[in-house]
Amino acid sequence: MSRYINNCMNEWNVLIEALGQGKQSVLFKKYKSKQDNFLLYPTITYANKKDTLNGFKQKHEEFVKDNLYPTREDKKYEVKYYAEVKDIINIPFIKLINYNYLSIVTTRFIAQELSQNNIYLWLLRVYKLDQPLMLERSPGKLYSHIKDCKIDVENLEPVLSDKEFERIERLIRLAKSGEMVNEYTL
Repeated sequence: MSRYINNCMNEWNVLIEALGQGKQSVLFKKYKSKQDNFLLYPTITYANKKDTLNGFKQKHEEFVKDNLYPTREDKKYEVKYYAEVKDIINIPFIKLINYNYLSIVTTRFIAQELSQNNIYLWLLRVYKLDQPLMLERSPGKLYSHIKDCKIDVENLEPVLSDKEFERIERLIRLAKSGEMVNEYTL
């Protein structure tokens, strides 16, 4: 049985590629998700800021430079990934450092971009589409819809294995309980 969707979340291309290439499985947001699943639709407005690279950890500089801009044809952008929201955690600002290892962005950047009162960690299970698609979306700041089609998301292959994803879930639980963790924990 197939499951078709056309809803998408608009996100920076470099973060979509980090999710899609398994470099991270989380996004930090100032709001909770209104949707349980969505296609990841690339945006580029952030990429034109002169200090964009300063928001990312230095060890990811080449990756960021290579993935600032998505493939584009007129009003259509390349969509390669689908995501399911597995958990949303409200993180007190003073605890943000406990989760920093989960993302390619710096803690400083997260603190500057997001409200210091409400920072939400979205744990996402990301899946690669069978093939990249050139798609146009409807207007929308956070969420939108793909125009003129629906995408089958049944039986997609997850980016991370179950074992890798479960490890990230365990690390988040440890961080949530107050333990200091990093990528070498577990």
